[in-house]
Amino acid sequence: MNQDTVDLPQILEDKLGGAVRYACTHWTKHLRLSPISEQYADIIVVMATEMLKSAPPWIEVMSLENNLEGVIHSMHNVLAWLDEVSGPLLLTNMQKLVY
Repeated sequence: MNQDTVDLPQILEDKLGGAVRYACTHWTKHLRLSPISEQYADIIVVMATEMLKSAPPWIEVMSLENNLEGVIHSMHNVLAWLDEVSGPLLLTNMQKLVY
């Protein structure tokens, strides 16, 4: 379906811009590579959790970018980061939300 849209890359650039497209594609990589600081870990866990609760717009952008496999990789990055930051209990809760 996306392939049927004429000038999809230009439409995405015009409507979303490069920064939003980059953020949708790479936010979890940056999260995973970020140093873990106890001072900010709780805030970032809440932000990541809220992001996952409102994932449909992000997934739609990834679909339009023809990158749905990136959603799977991103979820692995988030779950690995959350495991490092918050331990097994939060990981279990997040897996229930994602799966």
